Amino acid sequence: MLKHEFEVLLGCKVTDESYVEANTMYMNAGEMAKEDFCREWLKIGHTSLAHALSDSVSELRKQLDKAKQAIENLKAEREAMVGKMLDQWESTGYDEFREVAEEFTTPRRILRYIIDNEIPLRSNDYDAIREILEKEHNYQPIINEE
Repeated sequence: MLKHEFEVLLGCKVTDESYVEANTMYMNAGEMAKEDFCREWLKIGHTSLAHALSDSVSELRKQLDKAKQAIENLKAEREAMVGKMLDQWESTGYDEFREVAEEFTTPRRILRYIIDNEIPLRSNDYDAIREILEKEHNYQPIINEE
């Protein structure tokens, strides 16, 4: 909320410092309407309790952002590890590398690697393709009636 909006809704002028504090509280208030926030701020906005709660929310948001970034980093590391396992599988032919990769990723990712690297499909790869098609496209196999 802009300082001007805040002042109009309050019906009075505020210092820059008060506006910054109030705006921080407003941003931490979630989906609260501006009008409702200003009405409540007039009642309790200057209390130490309101400031302490707002500070706690700010700190929790920072921690949440750090946790989200850590998760993204771990996902990237996992993806790199899967890529290395699949590269080892392709270069050595040892199925154990593929099996480890399969534990950490989706069948779609394995199939994409196989197709991108023009590796021959196995029967279980065809099963994975059918399963993906059935889930995503209501695929129904054609039954040969001879």
